[in-house]
Amino acid sequence: MSNILVVDNEHRVRDRIIHFFQGNGHSVHGAESIADAVTILQERNIEVIIIDADINAGTLSDIIRITHMDYEHTQVIAITDSENLQKAVMSVREGAFDYLQKPYSVAELYLKVEKALEVRRLKLEAQNLRGEQPFIYRVNEFIGESAQLKELLKSVGKVARADSSVLLYGEHGTGKELIGGLIHYNSYRKKNAFVRVNCAALDDELLDVELFGHERDAFIGADNLRIGKLEQADGGSLYLSDISAMSLETQEKLMGFLTEGTFVRAGNTHPISVNVRLICSTTKDLKKEVEEGRFREDLYGQLEGVCLALAPLRERRDDIYPLVQFFIKKYAPEMNKKVTDISPKALELLYSYSWPGNVRELRNAVERAVIAAEGESVEPEDLTLEGSPAVQYLTQNSSFTNYNLEVIEKKVIESALRETAYIQKNAADLLGISRRALNYKIQKHGLRHASWRRNT
Repeated sequence: MSNILVVDNEHRVRDRIIHFFQGNGHSVHGAESIADAVTILQERNIEVIIIDADINAGTLSDIIRITHMDYEHTQVIAITDSENLQKAVMSVREGAFDYLQKPYSVAELYLKVEKALEVRRLKLEAQNLRGEQPFIYRVNEFIGESAQLKELLKSVGKVARADSSVLLYGEHGTGKELIGGLIHYNSYRKKNAFVRVNCAALDDELLDVELFGHERDAFIGADNLRIGKLEQADGGSLYLSDISAMSLETQEKLMGFLTEGTFVRAGNTHPISVNVRLICSTTKDLKKEVEEGRFREDLYGQLEGVCLALAPLRERRDDIYPLVQFFIKKYAPEMNKKVTDISPKALELLYSYSWPGNVRELRNAVERAVIAAEGESVEPEDLTLEGSPAVQYLTQNSSFTNYNLEVIEKKVIESALRETAYIQKNAADLLGISRRALNYKIQKHGLRHASWRRNT
């Protein structure tokens, strides 16, 4: 049962709507004016308001403003005649859920209300996901002592207080997502959602749906309404990693949102307005991508205003030892090991390594070293710095003479999967490729495992 409020000064129309929805199991309340409606809103948990937009000139805008300020999850459906249709369309831009043009059937109104209730439910579910602990995004929680990191964190503090879109440059594994979270959780948006989307992990069609959502029956297989990440991030920040992987078509839609502040779900024609800060990351030179026609120049222009570059680990070696200490303290208790530190010789090896996988690779290396360690400190023999799955496989199989690349690739992937207990995300990280790329290769080589719910 849902709480519905009907605002209409024609009592016969109002009573007809009330009677219909009461007959369908809802709790329905009626109001003749905006003053009566506000009183009911204060007393009841109203989920949907059905309002005649033609009562007087200010009523519709007033009710939208009041619900946005004090009852953010209440959905508003406006009903209007053809003369005031433009006002109803504008109400959607202002934040109303939808509108109906007179004359209409109660069946049409019923479908609008059911959809509004579903959207409300999905938004509440999305909000429940916002309980993520922001403590890991405090400046003093970042591990490192290098001048580069200190300068970056100083810049982040300034950027967080602004509300511009942000573009983060850096190699894989440098911590771009953590910096994105740091910007969000130190901004005025910190009480709202920090929503993340990996553009490289989804194909074009899935990424479009992930960002903008779709209506029920918008296309074959769209059995339910889906709220996109843009709506989930309303009031907060949307983090798009590997934005250079986004197709030109999706870039165009994203540019439209940045320009207008609205977008349209697949299967609908009404614009949806949300207030979202965009934080993007890339490993590529977007200016070069623009020159070569793979990235829109206007979108790049929107993003390049605030750019932060994250230095690779090989350029900030002062951060290696603090990070190693942090990872040892993290993994040793989890694995019931007595490891508390790293020996000088082992640390020297870490300082001399190039770290192509940056902090992520260091984390994996320390995790493996803690597993291998026999005593209270990590020793040189515990480290596998050349321990990428390919090197491990060829080293451990010295008699291996089949140098066919397809065969080697399959063996390397199998080795990575075994090392990560067949958790595909971890295996992709270990291999230094995206999860989507790994999934493709798993299918290509026909790999299977009992822990996977289906053959991926």
